[in-house]
Amino acid sequence: MRVYSEKEMKASRGKQDVANNITFMVSALWHGFYPGYFLAFFNWSILSIVAKQCFKTSFNYPSFNYDNIIYKMTKFLVSLTLMNYFGVMFFMLSFDAAWQFTLITKFSGFLFLYGGLIFFAVTGTFLNFVIV
Repeated sequence: MRVYSEKEMKASRGKQDVANNITFMVSALWHGFYPGYFLAFFNWSILSIVAKQCFKTSFNYPSFNYDNIIYKMTKFLVSLTLMNYFGVMFFMLSFDAAWQFTLITKFSGFLFLYGGLIFFAVTGTFLNFVIV
């Protein structure tokens, strides 16, 4: 396994995301060989990519007031809700239990997370984010 210097990592956002995703998958292996762990850690890695993209894209609008308490609370609640949504799968361990939870919640966490990922991919900001 290659160790990248901090300078190399900052130069390429793609390397950062790959390293981040590998870290999440190694964490899943570290916890054990249960499907729930892999589902949770994989979706948390996607969530980290979308969160970084939201953060980066938000700076394209300098007129927006980032000190607004409503903005801060919304950002906090959305990220906390999605972390906990996928955290349920972490605790359920089995794929069947995670599937039942997903059906009961009508795929809401997946739709929100992957909807954000698709939005950034379609608008082109995601591609610039990963490649640059």
